Amino acid sequence: MRVLFLYTSTNMCRDGNLWYYDEATAVVVSCLRTVGHTVHFRTVDDRDTYEDIAGWVASHAGERTLLVFMTSLMFSAFGHDLPDTFERVSPLKKTFGFPMAFVGVHATLNPDRAIAYEGIDFIGRGEMEEALVEFCDTLEAGGRMKDIRNFWVKENGTVHRNPLRPLVERLDRLPFPARDLLPTARMANERDHILTVVASRGCPMTCNFCSNPVLRDLYQGKGKYFRLKRVEYLFAEIRAALEADKGIRAIFFQDDVFCLSPGWTRDFLARYPEEVGLPWGCNLLARQASPAFTTALRRSGCRQVQVGIESGSPHLRNVVLNKGISNREIQQVIDACRKADLFVTFYAMTGLPGETRSHLVESIRNLARYRPDMIQIQMWEALEGSGLQESDPATGKDSPVHGPPVRNRRAWRDRFFFR
Repeated sequence: MRVLFLYTSTNMCRDGNLWYYDEATAVVVSCLRTVGHTVHFRTVDDRDTYEDIAGWVASHAGERTLLVFMTSLMFSAFGHDLPDTFERVSPLKKTFGFPMAFVGVHATLNPDRAIAYEGIDFIGRGEMEEALVEFCDTLEAGGRMKDIRNFWVKENGTVHRNPLRPLVERLDRLPFPARDLLPTARMANERDHILTVVASRGCPMTCNFCSNPVLRDLYQGKGKYFRLKRVEYLFAEIRAALEADKGIRAIFFQDDVFCLSPGWTRDFLARYPEEVGLPWGCNLLARQASPAFTTALRRSGCRQVQVGIESGSPHLRNVVLNKGISNREIQQVIDACRKADLFVTFYAMTGLPGETRSHLVESIRNLARYRPDMIQIQMWEALEGSGLQESDPATGKDSPVHGPPVRNRRAWRDRFFFR
């Protein structure tokens, strides 16, 4: 059957209409193609009209077609653009009459809200590689839909809520990602000829602005949450991607945290220069960055590391965000990276719940004192269903938002820049 993915901009850079590589989405698409389904993929953002989207659907639909409205399956801390984008997607049900599923982090964390959207017949929760293949096979065969694990199904006014299946234990059982269907010309790394690769799934940290702690709880008893691809499989995947795109000049490992397993890390670092040999970068925890470790990274070809500091204010970083990173550890990151001649980038956020002018000034001063090579700053956006939400001034209760509404942006701007 034909499966048409409408991927909304929950992991898009607002400026420049740039996207980030979503590993899990690309692997799901590859799984469907491997078993014979025809797959088409389209990004949807605030520049698209309903006519644009409907025209694309009409040009790719077949007699048996499933529409899949998808938010990120991988990115764990974004929430923007969902309601506005869905308003332009939901009328497709009336126009074409095709069944429509909603999958991704948002449907997983907020299933009752997701299944209630007009036009949605099914929602898919959690990992989709096995679940969506079974779903499409069953739908194409006219089989019984209401008992497929990972899916909630609307049927005659009733919602059938099925449990999650176990996690995929061995990532190297999955096919290589279908990178050819992704909008590489508009992807932040790929447009600069940097290949984005993911070696693992899951994160052991408990940052409360992220989906990972919630997903880890949902999957209790259903397998190991943190999993790694075998080093041999990872190198084979990289070589296949390099063969498909001769212009790649560097690699970035987009894992939530790279090199968490000591044995795996030793094997990877020892073999990478010969197996791949291109300059590379990755995300690290502050506590990983010892001088010996950063020196080993550099020796294997690493040139850049990125660390989620999130705020220069210890209160915001550790009390509000639950990062558990001391000022001393941040300084150690800088010292170790300087010694190893690694370019270091800090991730940081502003507009956080409870953030005051004094917090902001403290954060700016501390980040300036650490002097990383680059700081990537963005407005915090509440991911509905995660542990960190926005307080409603009228009620004092948590009021989840999919992104900072205009009123919140204006209030933040006025508070810090115009008073």
